[in-house]
Amino acid sequence: MTTHRIAKHAGRSTRRWRKLAATQRAKREGCCYCQQPIDYTLPANHRYAFTVAHWLPVATHPHLAEAASNIRGAAHRACNSEAGTSIDVVEPEASADW
Repeated sequence: MTTHRIAKHAGRSTRRWRKLAATQRAKREGCCYCQQPIDYTLPANHRYAFTVAHWLPVATHPHLAEAASNIRGAAHRACNSEAGTSIDVVEPEASADW
């Protein structure tokens, strides 16, 4: 069995990733975590700059980094970093009593 090392920035430097990020940026949505507006003119390293948030973190699921279905939305860099590698689990609603 062959194992492959995954680069630190896997999925975040390809043409496909740049297109996904550009599409998300063009929507000009607010932060999916704090719901506050994002200043899309800030430099990338600013704590409130635009980043792309994933449902399943790239750190733990690098193979899903470029999956459009794994894109959660736009986020502030600080909010996205604070979320880290946590995964939100939505509990299903209880069904009617039988």
